[in-house]
Amino acid sequence: MKPAEVPVRYPALDGVRGVAILLVLLNHNLLWIPFFAKYFYVGVDLFFVLSGFLITEILIRDAGKPHYFHTFYIKRIFRILPVYFLVFLLFLCVISLIPDLSKQFEYYTHNILFYVFYVQNWASIFKPIGVNNAIFSHFWSLGIEEQFYLIFPLIVLVLRRGKKLFLFLVSFLILLLIYRFIADTFIPPGDQKFNAAFMTRFDGICAGALIAVAKNHTDQSLQKWLTKIFLGFLSAYFLFTLFMKVFFHSSGMFYVFGYTALAFGFGLIVRSALKEDSFFYRILNIRFLKFFGLISYGLYLIHYPVSVLGKRFVTVRFHWIDVEFNDTLRATVFSFLMILISTGLAYLSFRYFENPVLKKRKLFLK
Repeated sequence: MKPAEVPVRYPALDGVRGVAILLVLLNHNLLWIPFFAKYFYVGVDLFFVLSGFLITEILIRDAGKPHYFHTFYIKRIFRILPVYFLVFLLFLCVISLIPDLSKQFEYYTHNILFYVFYVQNWASIFKPIGVNNAIFSHFWSLGIEEQFYLIFPLIVLVLRRGKKLFLFLVSFLILLLIYRFIADTFIPPGDQKFNAAFMTRFDGICAGALIAVAKNHTDQSLQKWLTKIFLGFLSAYFLFTLFMKVFFHSSGMFYVFGYTALAFGFGLIVRSALKEDSFFYRILNIRFLKFFGLISYGLYLIHYPVSVLGKRFVTVRFHWIDVEFNDTLRATVFSFLMILISTGLAYLSFRYFENPVLKKRKLFLK
Protein backbone atom coordinates (compact mmCIF):
# COMPACT_ATOMS: atom_id res chain seq x y z
CA MET A 1 0.00 0.00 0.00
CA LYS A 2 1.13 3.54 -0.62
CA PRO A 3 0.80 6.07 2.20
CA ALA A 4 -2.86 6.94 2.00
CA GLU A 5 -3.35 10.64 1.44
CA VAL A 6 -7.03 10.58 2.13
CA PRO A 7 -8.86 13.90 2.19
CA VAL A 8 -11.10 14.54 5.15
CA ARG A 9 -14.13 14.54 2.86
CA TYR A 10 -14.91 13.78 -0.76
CA PRO A 11 -17.39 16.59 -1.61
CA ALA A 12 -19.38 14.69 -4.22
CA LEU A 13 -19.86 11.68 -1.96
CA ASP A 14 -22.16 13.74 0.23
CA GLY A 15 -24.21 14.09 -2.94
CA VAL A 16 -24.11 10.32 -3.47
CA ARG A 17 -25.39 9.92 0.07
CA GLY A 18 -28.10 12.46 -0.74
CA VAL A 19 -29.23 10.47 -3.79
CA ALA A 20 -29.31 7.28 -1.72
CA ILE A 21 -31.50 8.73 1.04
CA LEU A 22 -33.83 10.41 -1.47
CA LEU A 23 -34.33 7.07 -3.24
CA VAL A 24 -35.19 5.45 0.10
CA LEU A 25 -37.55 8.30 1.03
CA LEU A 26 -39.42 8.08 -2.26
CA ASN A 27 -39.59 4.31 -2.06
CA HIS A 28 -41.06 4.24 1.44
CA ASN A 29 -43.35 7.25 1.09
CA LEU A 30 -44.63 6.61 -2.43
CA LEU A 31 -44.97 2.86 -2.08
CA TRP A 32 -48.50 3.05 -3.49
CA ILE A 33 -47.03 4.11 -6.86
CA PRO A 34 -45.70 0.91 -8.52
CA PHE A 35 -42.68 2.56 -10.20
CA PHE A 36 -41.30 3.93 -6.92
CA ALA A 37 -42.06 0.74 -5.02
CA LYS A 38 -40.44 -1.47 -7.65
CA TYR A 39 -37.15 0.32 -8.26
CA PHE A 40 -36.30 2.94 -5.65
CA TYR A 41 -35.43 0.48 -2.88
CA VAL A 42 -31.95 0.38 -4.46
CA GLY A 43 -31.03 3.44 -2.37
CA VAL A 44 -30.01 0.96 0.36
CA ASP A 45 -27.60 -0.75 -2.06
CA LEU A 46 -26.07 2.62 -2.91
CA PHE A 47 -25.55 3.22 0.83
CA PHE A 48 -23.77 -0.14 1.06
CA VAL A 49 -21.33 0.75 -1.75
CA LEU A 50 -20.61 4.13 -0.19
CA SER A 51 -20.03 2.63 3.28
CA GLY A 52 -17.75 -0.03 1.86
CA PHE A 53 -15.62 2.59 0.13
CA LEU A 54 -15.39 5.13 2.96
CA ILE A 55 -14.78 2.64 5.76
CA THR A 56 -12.13 0.79 3.77
CA GLU A 57 -10.41 4.10 3.01
CA ILE A 58 -10.25 4.87 6.72
CA LEU A 59 -8.99 1.41 7.63
CA ILE A 60 -6.29 1.42 4.93
CA ARG A 61 -5.13 4.83 6.07
CA ASP A 62 -4.93 3.84 9.73
CA ALA A 63 -3.76 0.20 9.47
CA GLY A 64 -0.59 -0.25 11.49
CA LYS A 65 -1.01 2.96 13.48
CA PRO A 66 -1.20 2.85 17.28
CA HIS A 67 -4.69 2.33 18.72
CA TYR A 68 -5.99 1.22 15.31
CA PHE A 69 -9.04 -0.65 16.65
CA HIS A 70 -9.71 1.77 19.50
CA THR A 71 -9.76 4.81 17.20
CA PHE A 72 -11.96 3.15 14.59
CA TYR A 73 -14.57 1.85 17.01
CA ILE A 74 -14.76 5.02 19.11
CA LYS A 75 -15.45 7.05 15.96
CA ARG A 76 -18.07 4.56 14.78
CA ILE A 77 -19.76 4.34 18.19
CA PHE A 78 -20.13 8.10 18.51
CA ARG A 79 -21.40 8.47 14.95
CA ILE A 80 -23.87 5.60 15.00
CA LEU A 81 -25.17 4.68 18.43
CA PRO A 82 -26.36 7.86 20.23
CA VAL A 83 -28.88 9.02 17.61
CA TYR A 84 -29.88 5.42 16.89
CA PHE A 85 -30.83 4.74 20.51
CA LEU A 86 -32.50 8.15 20.79
CA VAL A 87 -34.76 7.42 17.80
CA PHE A 88 -35.39 3.83 18.86
CA LEU A 89 -36.40 4.69 22.43
CA LEU A 90 -38.38 7.76 21.44
CA PHE A 91 -40.58 5.97 18.91
CA LEU A 92 -40.87 2.92 21.18
CA CYS A 93 -42.38 5.23 23.80
CA VAL A 94 -44.74 6.70 21.19
CA ILE A 95 -46.14 3.34 20.06
CA SER A 96 -46.56 2.25 23.69
CA LEU A 97 -49.25 4.94 23.93
CA ILE A 98 -51.22 3.72 20.89
CA PRO A 99 -53.45 0.71 21.71
CA ASP A 100 -53.76 -0.69 18.19
CA LEU A 101 -49.94 -0.75 17.89
CA SER A 102 -49.59 -2.90 21.01
CA LYS A 103 -48.43 -5.88 18.94
CA GLN A 104 -45.51 -3.87 17.60
CA PHE A 105 -44.61 -2.59 21.08
CA GLU A 106 -44.73 -6.11 22.47
CA TYR A 107 -42.59 -7.46 19.63
CA TYR A 108 -39.85 -4.82 19.98
CA THR A 109 -39.69 -5.05 23.75
CA HIS A 110 -39.55 -8.87 23.69
CA ASN A 111 -36.81 -8.82 21.04
CA ILE A 112 -35.01 -5.71 22.24
CA LEU A 113 -31.60 -7.40 22.45
CA PHE A 114 -31.54 -7.79 18.66
CA TYR A 115 -31.89 -4.01 18.41
CA VAL A 116 -29.51 -3.17 21.25
CA PHE A 117 -26.70 -5.27 19.77
CA TYR A 118 -27.33 -4.23 16.16
CA VAL A 119 -28.36 -7.62 14.80
CA GLN A 120 -31.78 -6.38 13.69
CA ASN A 121 -31.42 -8.15 10.34
CA TRP A 122 -31.37 -11.52 12.11
CA ALA A 123 -34.50 -10.60 14.05
CA SER A 124 -36.31 -10.05 10.76
CA ILE A 125 -35.11 -13.49 9.57
CA PHE A 126 -35.62 -15.66 12.65
CA LYS A 127 -38.34 -13.71 14.46
CA PRO A 128 -40.35 -11.80 11.84
CA ILE A 129 -42.85 -9.35 13.29
CA GLY A 130 -45.69 -10.51 11.07
CA VAL A 131 -47.41 -7.12 10.64
CA ASN A 132 -47.32 -4.54 7.87
CA ASN A 133 -45.76 -1.12 8.41
CA ALA A 134 -43.61 -2.10 11.41
CA ILE A 135 -41.92 1.17 12.37
CA PHE A 136 -38.41 -0.28 12.67
CA SER A 137 -38.56 -2.72 9.75
CA HIS A 138 -36.00 -0.63 7.82
CA PHE A 139 -33.36 -1.17 10.53
CA TRP A 140 -32.25 -4.47 8.95
CA SER A 141 -29.70 -2.65 6.76
CA LEU A 142 -28.09 -1.07 9.83
CA GLY A 143 -27.37 -4.54 11.17
CA ILE A 144 -25.60 -5.53 7.96
CA GLU A 145 -23.36 -2.46 8.07
CA GLU A 146 -22.55 -2.99 11.75
CA GLN A 147 -21.52 -6.59 11.08
CA PHE A 148 -19.20 -5.25 8.37
CA TYR A 149 -17.68 -2.81 10.89
CA LEU A 150 -17.06 -5.64 13.33
CA ILE A 151 -15.17 -8.01 11.05
CA PHE A 152 -13.53 -5.86 8.39
CA PRO A 153 -10.96 -3.92 10.49
CA LEU A 154 -9.26 -7.21 11.37
CA ILE A 155 -9.32 -8.39 7.73
CA VAL A 156 -7.71 -5.13 6.54
CA LEU A 157 -5.05 -5.35 9.25
CA VAL A 158 -4.16 -8.94 8.33
CA LEU A 159 -4.30 -8.45 4.53
CA ARG A 160 -2.80 -4.97 4.34
CA ARG A 161 -1.05 -5.60 1.04
CA GLY A 162 -3.46 -4.38 -1.61
CA LYS A 163 -3.44 -7.36 -3.98
CA LYS A 164 -4.19 -9.82 -1.17
CA LEU A 165 -7.09 -7.72 0.05
CA PHE A 166 -8.31 -7.21 -3.52
CA LEU A 167 -8.27 -10.98 -4.20
CA PHE A 168 -9.98 -11.68 -0.88
CA LEU A 169 -12.85 -9.34 -1.76
CA VAL A 170 -13.23 -10.77 -5.26
CA SER A 171 -13.22 -14.31 -3.83
CA PHE A 172 -15.81 -13.32 -1.24
CA LEU A 173 -18.05 -11.90 -3.97
CA ILE A 174 -17.81 -15.18 -5.87
CA LEU A 175 -18.76 -17.09 -2.71
CA LEU A 176 -21.76 -14.76 -2.26
CA LEU A 177 -22.95 -15.59 -5.77
CA ILE A 178 -22.52 -19.34 -5.17
CA TYR A 179 -24.35 -19.12 -1.84
CA ARG A 180 -27.26 -17.20 -3.38
CA PHE A 181 -27.42 -19.59 -6.32
CA ILE A 182 -27.76 -22.54 -3.93
CA ALA A 183 -30.10 -20.67 -1.56
CA ASP A 184 -32.36 -19.69 -4.47
CA THR A 185 -33.36 -23.34 -4.72
CA PHE A 186 -34.69 -23.40 -1.16
CA ILE A 187 -35.71 -19.82 -0.33
CA PRO A 188 -38.60 -18.06 -2.13
CA PRO A 189 -37.45 -14.91 -3.99
CA GLY A 190 -38.02 -11.81 -1.90
CA ASP A 191 -37.98 -13.73 1.39
CA GLN A 192 -36.26 -11.87 4.24
CA LYS A 193 -33.68 -14.66 4.39
CA PHE A 194 -32.54 -13.29 1.03
CA ASN A 195 -33.05 -9.61 1.72
CA ALA A 196 -31.65 -9.24 5.23
CA ALA A 197 -28.77 -11.70 5.71
CA PHE A 198 -25.26 -10.29 5.49
CA MET A 199 -24.08 -13.18 3.32
CA THR A 200 -26.62 -12.25 0.68
CA ARG A 201 -26.26 -8.45 0.80
CA PHE A 202 -22.52 -7.80 1.19
CA ASP A 203 -22.10 -7.18 -2.56
CA GLY A 204 -22.37 -3.40 -2.28
CA ILE A 205 -19.97 -3.23 0.65
CA CYS A 206 -17.47 -5.44 -1.20
CA ALA A 207 -17.75 -3.30 -4.35
CA GLY A 208 -17.06 -0.13 -2.35
CA ALA A 209 -14.16 -1.78 -0.55
CA LEU A 210 -12.66 -2.87 -3.90
CA ILE A 211 -12.74 0.73 -5.11
CA ALA A 212 -10.87 1.88 -2.00
CA VAL A 213 -8.25 -0.89 -2.26
CA ALA A 214 -7.56 -0.22 -5.94
CA LYS A 215 -7.43 3.54 -5.40
CA ASN A 216 -4.89 3.28 -2.58
CA HIS A 217 -2.48 0.86 -4.21
CA THR A 218 0.65 1.83 -6.10
CA ASP A 219 -0.06 -0.77 -8.80
CA GLN A 220 -2.47 0.97 -11.17
CA SER A 221 -3.30 -2.35 -12.80
CA LEU A 222 -5.76 -2.94 -9.94
CA GLN A 223 -7.79 0.03 -11.21
CA LYS A 224 -7.88 -1.52 -14.69
CA TRP A 225 -8.83 -4.92 -13.31
CA LEU A 226 -11.61 -3.36 -11.28
CA THR A 227 -13.04 -1.64 -14.35
CA LYS A 228 -12.94 -4.94 -16.24
CA ILE A 229 -14.67 -6.78 -13.39
CA PHE A 230 -17.42 -4.19 -13.01
CA LEU A 231 -18.11 -3.66 -16.71
CA GLY A 232 -17.65 -7.33 -17.59
CA PHE A 233 -20.16 -8.51 -15.00
CA LEU A 234 -22.67 -5.78 -15.86
CA SER A 235 -22.48 -6.63 -19.58
CA ALA A 236 -22.87 -10.34 -18.91
CA TYR A 237 -25.80 -9.74 -16.57
CA PHE A 238 -27.54 -7.45 -19.07
CA LEU A 239 -27.20 -10.00 -21.88
CA PHE A 240 -28.30 -12.86 -19.61
CA THR A 241 -31.37 -10.90 -18.44
CA LEU A 242 -32.26 -9.96 -22.02
CA PHE A 243 -31.96 -13.60 -23.07
CA MET A 244 -34.17 -14.77 -20.19
CA LYS A 245 -36.79 -12.10 -20.92
CA VAL A 246 -37.00 -12.88 -24.64
CA PHE A 247 -36.97 -16.67 -24.49
CA PHE A 248 -38.33 -17.55 -21.04
CA HIS A 249 -40.20 -14.39 -19.94
CA SER A 250 -38.21 -14.54 -16.71
CA SER A 251 -36.50 -11.84 -14.64
CA GLY A 252 -33.15 -13.57 -15.08
CA MET A 253 -32.59 -14.72 -11.48
CA PHE A 254 -32.34 -11.22 -10.09
CA TYR A 255 -31.99 -12.42 -6.49
CA VAL A 256 -28.88 -14.39 -7.46
CA PHE A 257 -27.05 -11.95 -9.75
CA GLY A 258 -28.96 -8.68 -9.49
CA TYR A 259 -27.54 -7.47 -6.18
CA THR A 260 -24.03 -7.83 -7.57
CA ALA A 261 -24.99 -5.99 -10.74
CA LEU A 262 -26.48 -3.15 -8.68
CA ALA A 263 -23.34 -2.99 -6.56
CA PHE A 264 -21.05 -2.79 -9.59
CA GLY A 265 -23.23 -0.20 -11.33
CA PHE A 266 -23.26 2.01 -8.25
CA GLY A 267 -19.55 1.33 -7.83
CA LEU A 268 -18.87 2.90 -11.22
CA ILE A 269 -20.85 5.99 -10.17
CA VAL A 270 -18.94 6.29 -6.89
CA ARG A 271 -15.61 5.94 -8.72
CA SER A 272 -16.63 8.67 -11.14
CA ALA A 273 -17.75 10.93 -8.27
CA LEU A 274 -14.18 10.87 -6.90
CA LYS A 275 -12.83 12.63 -10.01
CA GLU A 276 -13.29 16.40 -10.07
CA ASP A 277 -13.46 16.56 -13.86
CA SER A 278 -16.22 13.96 -14.18
CA PHE A 279 -19.89 14.45 -15.04
CA PHE A 280 -21.05 12.71 -11.85
CA TYR A 281 -18.79 14.89 -9.70
CA ARG A 282 -20.46 18.04 -11.04
CA ILE A 283 -23.99 16.66 -10.68
CA LEU A 284 -23.50 15.15 -7.24
CA ASN A 285 -21.75 18.21 -5.85
CA ILE A 286 -24.86 20.40 -5.90
CA ARG A 287 -26.02 21.81 -2.56
CA PHE A 288 -29.46 20.21 -2.57
CA LEU A 289 -28.05 16.69 -2.70
CA LYS A 290 -25.22 17.47 -0.29
CA PHE A 291 -27.71 18.79 2.27
CA PHE A 292 -29.62 15.50 2.24
CA GLY A 293 -26.32 13.62 2.34
CA LEU A 294 -25.29 15.53 5.46
CA ILE A 295 -28.41 14.54 7.41
CA SER A 296 -28.86 11.14 5.76
CA TYR A 297 -28.18 8.88 8.75
CA GLY A 298 -30.65 10.57 11.06
CA LEU A 299 -33.12 10.89 8.20
CA TYR A 300 -32.85 7.17 7.45
CA LEU A 301 -33.60 6.35 11.09
CA ILE A 302 -36.50 8.80 11.44
CA HIS A 303 -38.35 8.76 8.12
CA TYR A 304 -40.12 5.40 8.29
CA PRO A 305 -41.55 5.71 11.84
CA VAL A 306 -42.77 9.19 10.91
CA SER A 307 -44.40 7.85 7.74
CA VAL A 308 -46.06 4.89 9.48
CA LEU A 309 -47.38 6.95 12.39
CA GLY A 310 -48.42 9.80 10.08
CA LYS A 311 -50.38 7.43 7.86
CA ARG A 312 -52.16 5.96 10.87
CA PHE A 313 -52.97 9.46 12.15
CA VAL A 314 -54.61 10.74 8.96
CA THR A 315 -56.39 7.51 8.02
CA VAL A 316 -57.67 6.32 11.41
CA ARG A 317 -58.27 9.58 13.26
CA PHE A 318 -59.25 12.03 10.51
CA HIS A 319 -60.10 9.74 7.56
CA TRP A 320 -58.34 12.30 5.33
CA ILE A 321 -57.14 9.55 3.00
CA ASP A 322 -58.14 5.92 2.83
CA VAL A 323 -55.81 3.15 3.91
CA GLU A 324 -55.22 2.03 0.31
CA PHE A 325 -54.29 5.55 -0.85
CA ASN A 326 -56.85 5.54 -3.67
CA ASP A 327 -57.09 9.36 -3.71
CA THR A 328 -53.92 10.16 -5.66
CA LEU A 329 -53.81 13.90 -4.96
CA ARG A 330 -54.29 13.59 -1.21
CA ALA A 331 -51.90 10.65 -1.03
CA THR A 332 -49.24 12.66 -2.86
CA VAL A 333 -49.67 15.67 -0.57
CA PHE A 334 -49.51 13.41 2.48
CA SER A 335 -46.40 11.59 1.24
CA PHE A 336 -44.42 14.76 0.60
CA LEU A 337 -45.60 16.19 3.91
CA MET A 338 -44.13 13.14 5.66
CA ILE A 339 -40.85 13.65 3.78
CA LEU A 340 -40.81 17.31 4.81
CA ILE A 341 -41.48 16.51 8.48
CA SER A 342 -38.84 13.77 8.49
CA THR A 343 -36.30 16.08 6.88
CA GLY A 344 -36.99 18.81 9.42
CA LEU A 345 -36.60 16.41 12.35
CA ALA A 346 -33.41 14.96 10.87
CA TYR A 347 -31.91 18.42 10.43
CA LEU A 348 -32.71 19.33 14.04
CA SER A 349 -31.21 16.03 15.16
CA PHE A 350 -28.04 16.62 13.14
CA ARG A 351 -27.53 20.18 14.32
CA TYR A 352 -28.52 19.95 17.97
CA PHE A 353 -27.77 16.34 18.87
CA GLU A 354 -25.52 14.44 16.45
CA ASN A 355 -22.96 17.22 15.92
CA PRO A 356 -22.54 18.05 19.63
CA VAL A 357 -22.15 14.32 20.41
CA LEU A 358 -19.52 13.93 17.67
CA LYS A 359 -17.47 16.73 19.20
CA LYS A 360 -17.30 14.78 22.48
CA ARG A 361 -15.56 11.79 20.91
CA LYS A 362 -12.21 13.62 21.02
CA LEU A 363 -12.24 13.04 24.76
CA PHE A 364 -12.10 9.28 24.18
CA LEU A 365 -9.52 9.17 21.38
CA LYS A 366 -5.94 8.41 22.32
